[in-house]
Amino acid sequence: MSGTEEKKNKKYGRIIAIILIALVVLIGAVMGIRFIVNSNHEVTDSRPVVRVTNPETRDVEVYTDQIGTVQPAETVNVIPMMAGEILEVNFNAGDKVREGDVLVVVNADGLNALKIQMDAAEITKDDAATNLERTKALYETGAVSKAGLEQAQSAAEGAELSYEAAKSQYDIQKKYANITAPISGTVEYKNAEVHGFASQGTPVAVISGTGGSSVTFGVTEDSVNTINVGDTVGLTKTGYEGSAVITEISGMVGQNGLFNVKAELDNPEGLTTNSRVMVTLLKNKSENAVTIPLRAVYHDSGASFVYVLKDDNTLEKRVFTPGINDGVNIVVEEGLSQTDNVVYTWSRELYNGAEVVVDFNGSKEQ
Repeated sequence: MSGTEEKKNKKYGRIIAIILIALVVLIGAVMGIRFIVNSNHEVTDSRPVVRVTNPETRDVEVYTDQIGTVQPAETVNVIPMMAGEILEVNFNAGDKVREGDVLVVVNADGLNALKIQMDAAEITKDDAATNLERTKALYETGAVSKAGLEQAQSAAEGAELSYEAAKSQYDIQKKYANITAPISGTVEYKNAEVHGFASQGTPVAVISGTGGSSVTFGVTEDSVNTINVGDTVGLTKTGYEGSAVITEISGMVGQNGLFNVKAELDNPEGLTTNSRVMVTLLKNKSENAVTIPLRAVYHDSGASFVYVLKDDNTLEKRVFTPGINDGVNIVVEEGLSQTDNVVYTWSRELYNGAEVVVDFNGSKEQ
């Protein structure tokens, strides 16, 4: 082999070696890139994850709040039976009084004259009684006839009756002059001042009895059909929580368009007359109703609907007829059965026919 050919062969060998090395490097680079790409790429499922539940049977109660006014269970107006100047006032608003306590003394016109008449009648009675005793003694000695004795007896009896009549008139006027508390309790209102004038028919005081307190409030027609005498309502006010038992329900609508209801307070301590309290009572109730979670419900053009999971894990948009709800659960009147799997998780990716993934662990907790 000549020297020229040997040089050519060496040259070709170097070229082939370079090409082989380049191929090896290229293959390695391609494999490395594929490895990196494959190691960083994760296959994700774009289907929305949902939780489902079956409709359940339960009682659903809806409550409403009304403003009530606290009143004494017994309230009496103290009204003068006669007019006159007020001489004494023995009470103030807020005082505790007992039945029979003298609250106001009125200057009764003619009371002094009646006292004089009563005293005169008493003297006449006593004189007639003394004369009768003397006449009896004389009759026994024969100095007085039987007719004289009977005359003395009649005079004594007449004098006794006259005295009792005068005393009765005086006592009545004196009673009218001394205006007393008709019941025991607390004075809620005072309308009397010394040297003022007491008028017949105008109360000088209002007394609330010690027999407890009540609360009055109004309810709408749908509420009046769900409450009964004997039901308990809740009462709340700043610093106070209690309850009351319904004792009266009006059968007629008042001027305010509501039915008046009265309830007796279990514990009125801390509440004052005419104070306002919040009354919580049953507004509506559905017993043994089929219900679903309220958060499962969607609305569209006035219609209520839910998404129901089908066997192939796709969703069906199901319109149903809703009933009352208590803020957590809603009553299903029509459109769903208790075997339906209702989606109760919200997602903007849900639509009729959407394919979803069910979170069965999460579906156990609503």
